[in-house]
Amino acid sequence: MKSAVVTGATGFIGSHLVAELLTHNIEVWAVCRPNSPNLDRLPKDFRVHIVSCSIDSYERLSALLEGTEADVFYHTAWEGASGPGRSNELLQCKNAEYAIRAVQAAASIHCSKFIATGTVYEEFYPQII
Repeated sequence: MKSAVVTGATGFIGSHLVAELLTHNIEVWAVCRPNSPNLDRLPKDFRVHIVSCSIDSYERLSALLEGTEADVFYHTAWEGASGPGRSNELLQCKNAEYAIRAVQAAASIHCSKFIATGTVYEEFYPQII
């Protein structure tokens, strides 16, 4: 069976991605905030494995995903994707750091495909892109 890691799995994009992956019989390692209030967005399915890790602790992902043989690593987690955090430069810079940690976690489990979503940040600061 093929497998994938999805960060931000209980968010809008992540939860829909998890559902779509399951329709293709792909096992999912769903990385979620500890005690996420949105866990009910994830299908109750034996192919969904919850990995509890906050975005600011992604340096722990390598250890938490040890032994996982994912074909694809989808990074959809992002702080401040809506609301006042959208224009918070420091927060958005932290998101870039978190994305790098996600790439490192993907490499540590020998995952050869990494796919990440962007945010509206590019709209506010196109000169840095």
